[in-house]
Amino acid sequence: MSETKCNSLPSYEDQRKELMEKINTTYESIFSNYQQLSTTNERDNLPIQKQEEKLEDLTEDLLNQLQRSVGIIIEQHKILEDKNEEYKKNKQNIAKHEQDIKDFSNSKKAREDSHLSTLQDVKNLKFRHNVYLVINVLLLLVSVGLLVYVYRK
Repeated sequence: MSETKCNSLPSYEDQRKELMEKINTTYESIFSNYQQLSTTNERDNLPIQKQEEKLEDLTEDLLNQLQRSVGIIIEQHKILEDKNEEYKKNKQNIAKHEQDIKDFSNSKKAREDSHLSTLQDVKNLKFRHNVYLVINVLLLLVSVGLLVYVYRK
């Protein structure tokens, strides 16, 4: 029984030849596929290179646009900072001028009050002046009357 099984096994050399043929056929098929791919790649290599160049150009263009955008953003940020400084200065100037206006209106009111007070004092002084004038005229008349009376006696 065992002899029949052993007899059915191929010999080493036959098996080696079969395997070598399988390896060779597989290698030949892979190599021919590789050659076909490589020649196809060589044919496609120019369009692929063109596409890669386009991609590189697009990438470079995008990077340039990004740099320009960043530059514009930085410039706008500087403008914003300048405008903020200008806004703060203007706000301070407005607050200062508002205070000056309040001070001026307070000063104006004080001057108006002073003027009205001065006018009132002038009226009071006119009245006093008239009273003193009348008293002086009366005293003068009395003095003249006394003098006339004294000289007539």
